[in-house]
Amino acid sequence: SIPEVVGDAAVLVSDSADPLEVSRVILAVSGDAERRDHMIRMGLEQAARFSWRRCAEDTLRVLVQCGRTSDC
Repeated sequence: SIPEVVGDAAVLVSDSADPLEVSRVILAVSGDAERRDHMIRMGLEQAARFSWRRCAEDTLRVLVQCGRTSDC
């Protein structure tokens, strides 16, 4: 679910247990102000897509749907 949560606001590493890869990505982002600023903007836009109200509404919709069928 990480790609769906972060969208374009993060750099995903293929192996998070590889300290060299993680450090390479951290250094690449920290050394590029334009890229970092873009990621910050994208992060704020991505975060705006989520809210507790929407979470509650989506959860309620699923629960109501499950209550109407035996598929859940």
